Amino acid sequence: MKRGYILYDDHCMTCIQFITLLTKQDTKKIFILVPLRSARARTLLPHMNMKKLFSSFHVITPDKKVYSGGNALHALLSYFPKRSFLTRIRAIPGSAHLFKLGYAIGKQHGSHASHRKV
Repeated sequence: MKRGYILYDDHCMTCIQFITLLTKQDTKKIFILVPLRSARARTLLPHMNMKKLFSSFHVITPDKKVYSGGNALHALLSYFPKRSFLTRIRAIPGSAHLFKLGYAIGKQHGSHASHRKV
């Protein structure tokens, strides 16, 4: 089975809670969690500068497409069971914009540790 990756800030409680919630939906265990501060993260996204790397969470799908922030959430949900609430929202035309907006709002109001200098 091909695997994908979720790269996230493991120094941010909001991020950890968010990723924990998402990974509960990953019933087929398709995605491997990778902390942004790990050497593995830089190996997986070698062309991404540090500012962009720490600006949001990222998803690398099993077919090696890279998504960030709200786009990452939208892409990730396509791999999860169709019965979940978020997956049902994803099926609505134009929902990608809702996920981007929701992610941006959540990021502004969360305790996002990646705003600290690395």
